[in-house]
Amino acid sequence: LNEVLTAYEIKKEDVDLTYPSKYMEGLSNKYNFKLIDLYDDFRLSSNFPFYNIDEHMNYTGHMLIANRLRRELSDNISSYSYLSKSNANDRYPTIYDDGFSILYQNCINGKYNIVLSNSSMDNSETIITAGNEVIHPMLSQDKNCIVYTEGDQEHGLTEIVLYDLANHKKTIITSSENQYGAIPQFNKACDKIAFASWTIDSNHVSTNPTISIY
Repeated sequence: LNEVLTAYEIKKEDVDLTYPSKYMEGLSNKYNFKLIDLYDDFRLSSNFPFYNIDEHMNYTGHMLIANRLRRELSDNISSYSYLSKSNANDRYPTIYDDGFSILYQNCINGKYNIVLSNSSMDNSETIITAGNEVIHPMLSQDKNCIVYTEGDQEHGLTEIVLYDLANHKKTIITSSENQYGAIPQFNKACDKIAFASWTIDSNHVSTNPTISIY
């Protein structure tokens, strides 16, 4: 917070961190929808829920949200379908055109996994397992390949990985020296991949991200 206040010359007394909660509470009352406010969940967490490099949530942050939503949704009957079979930090889901395939990432026993499942999530296959975090998985339209981000998010040291499902071949797209990337996306023809890319010098200073095409 102090870093932001200093960089943008904001006075601390002008900042109200509870404002988003109050604003959403007003909308909830006005339009009659249920509000799940996570302010206290984050404030009272014994572990810091964000990465130091930016405001992205780390494992703790995602787990706080997952636990709270599980409690809230388990206690209420409504029109939603709870697909996850366990509280394993399932996230980054993508549902594909066939209506039967869901690709997502989870974390079990300290290992990160990319999982391909049917739409009811009662028949799944773990495609990738890694000690490093694997996130942002995307399956190509022809279902021949998966592209994803792997590495150390905390320090921006993440690679873009292309995985051939038939040959089980792993290709690191960001193979140039000091090049890193995140959030890859296939084009519709599956012959190009766009991703955010940056470099980090010997002083651990990162360049501003740009969009790269592979």
